[in-house]
Amino acid sequence: MCARPVTPSEVTSAGIDWLTATFKPGPKAELAEVFAARWTKARNAQGYQSRDWHWEGYAGQATDGISYGSRYDGLLVRLSSDLAAERASSLLAYSDNVSRVDVQLTTRDATPGFDWAELVSATARKDKRCEAGITKVSEIQAYPGGHTTYIGRRGSDRFFRCYDKHSESEGLYLPGSWRWEIEYKGSRAAVVAARLANSPNVPDTSRGIVEQAFLDYGVVVPTVPLPRGWRDTSPRGPTSDERRLAWLQRSVGPMVKRMLESNDAPTILEALGLGAYSPVELETTEEGGEPSCSPDPAGTGTSAPTSWPPSSPPLPPLAPSSQLSIEERINRLLEGSR
Repeated sequence: MCARPVTPSEVTSAGIDWLTATFKPGPKAELAEVFAARWTKARNAQGYQSRDWHWEGYAGQATDGISYGSRYDGLLVRLSSDLAAERASSLLAYSDNVSRVDVQLTTRDATPGFDWAELVSATARKDKRCEAGITKVSEIQAYPGGHTTYIGRRGSDRFFRCYDKHSESEGLYLPGSWRWEIEYKGSRAAVVAARLANSPNVPDTSRGIVEQAFLDYGVVVPTVPLPRGWRDTSPRGPTSDERRLAWLQRSVGPMVKRMLESNDAPTILEALGLGAYSPVELETTEEGGEPSCSPDPAGTGTSAPTSWPPSSPPLPPLAPSSQLSIEERINRLLEGSR
């Protein structure tokens, strides 16, 4: 391990990383559900797929970064990752209860190579609570996940994580990136949530919460207060559709290329369930260029020449009724609060 950096690390991300909030039946729950539905639709438009979601009697929808559902006693909304960072503050102000909130700080060393998880482990083990076995310190060294140190137990009301974000993200984050994270539950979650809800600067408040928590075990997080104009520079992970396209290119693409050596394109497209887009007419340009192919979605056998492969058919527009129902609900709720 290289020498410990002497200068503060760059803060690339800071804020709420997870939020579980509940709302009692009433206008607040209805408004929270409207927001959750909107955020879910926005995620769908970005290429993330939705699915039915059920947990502890709650039933609703889930997609990347959000799960929400209702049961007899109200609504539950869960946010995680970048969606929690962007939207959690909107829910904190009027939620009836916060059962879990995770606060994170992501740093990047100017010179990668120092193992902060190792330092956290060595420092925390010297704390009297850890020496007495009251608080547990554990480590995991994994590939490709890298080195992680945990302080506390997962079921406790405060659980610490420090891990190599570059390795954990499989290279999405730059080398030298480390994640410092605190998971709060129970009464501690409510206290932290109230502090965040009243903060004019959630990222810097989150940084302070994380630093204070680690300092409680003697660990000095290598940062300084965020400067004016600071912006989160976290990289975006691939969407569901992007991951599927990558899998198609990696796993299906080579097979299709081999099949083209002994089969024509319409036969392969038919086998893939894309027969409606098979080329039905080959034409050569007057200049003697390459033939162009024309998809025939209607199955008429005639269509104008176009490029091949055909572009994907446009997605159908959202039903106006679904948009109107959301607008009507928002207007009704806003009118009722006046």
